[in-house]
Amino acid sequence: MIRTILRHLLTGKDGETHDIARYSWLWAVIVISAMIIHKEFWGTGVDVKDAAEALGASALAHGGALWAKKDTEPGG
Repeated sequence: MIRTILRHLLTGKDGETHDIARYSWLWAVIVISAMIIHKEFWGTGVDVKDAAEALGASALAHGGALWAKKDTEPGG
């Protein structure tokens, strides 16, 4: 089940070709989330607005990258 979800998240339209932009998006979310968790539990706390802006900026940038390359994906 987890493998299927990850395959759908990390591959292009054909479901087989690995997509570096999607891997980049996943790692950005993981790193930002880890920084938020670290700061919350071992730091000074997290401003919810700052956390939302960081995750939103990552989603916007990676969404734009996926949109820009949509015509070059295999299986599209």
